[in-house]
Amino acid sequence: MLRPSVRRLIFYRDLWTIFEALKHMASKERGEELRRRLVCILKRLELTDDDIRQLPDTLAMIREKTPFPESPDLGHPEKPYLPTGLLSDNSDWISISASKNSAMGAPGHTSSVNQRSLFSIHMHWPHGRKAGEEFIAATSKQSIVTFPPGTELALMRRAVAANTHGKLKVTNVVESLQLLVTPPAEIKHDARFKFVLDRSEFLAGQPGLKALELDTPVDAYSFESTGQWGIRQKQDADGETLVLGQGKGHVGVPSMHHCVACHGVQNTRFHANFAQFHVYPSANADLASALERRIDESESWHEYLRLRENP
Repeated sequence: MLRPSVRRLIFYRDLWTIFEALKHMASKERGEELRRRLVCILKRLELTDDDIRQLPDTLAMIREKTPFPESPDLGHPEKPYLPTGLLSDNSDWISISASKNSAMGAPGHTSSVNQRSLFSIHMHWPHGRKAGEEFIAATSKQSIVTFPPGTELALMRRAVAANTHGKLKVTNVVESLQLLVTPPAEIKHDARFKFVLDRSEFLAGQPGLKALELDTPVDAYSFESTGQWGIRQKQDADGETLVLGQGKGHVGVPSMHHCVACHGVQNTRFHANFAQFHVYPSANADLASALERRIDESESWHEYLRLRENP
């Protein structure tokens, strides 16, 4: 039977998003009052450290149930796969930081949700981990990087939980996972896959990650950003933008199209974007600790703690 802590994590995550969005209401007084009320609920949803340690490990659950293969099938690039060694520093998957000193995995994606989730980038080099690390070291010397066929890149998003002491911890609950595989030279498009956490399956005790189809729309009520390009927001009777939901009759663009909008469909453009940063191998624990510190030092979190102590 699913532990209540999982439901509390999901509920806290949803209300945390709303808490921050209320700061931007046109009526500051109304926003402040609603935020005070929300904090009273959020405080009751905080987890103990033991609760956080016992939250499900999504990749470990998938490894046990094996619903997807671990490696891509280059002969059938349309078939989804899901590697489960992404968070193991001893695996062939290399976790990447965009900063040598502050361990930031995907700064743009992390900023888009105001640090409420940890986004991390991982690379699997077809010629082994050591060769992959040598490749990463060489990216700062090139304007455009070309990946050999079979190179895999992953962008993972993990949930952050708040404990009863007002501190935050990155969990192993995977909210989404995007995969890109460089194809053979004769194929002009990368193979791309995206998994998003299905809350109904997750709350039923399953890993919950579902593979999206090419035309699956962004789900504004689930584990994707409500501010994504192509989603139109509803407004209430007073003209305030609602936190969640699409306008009636408007359909957001497919979820998979968001990757293409930034990185393009041809792998050469993606490589150029990748090479804009001087990237470095990084331990997964360092990426998590760096995000926890950034949230703890943020103005938004200090505002939450202020209201938490003086509701």
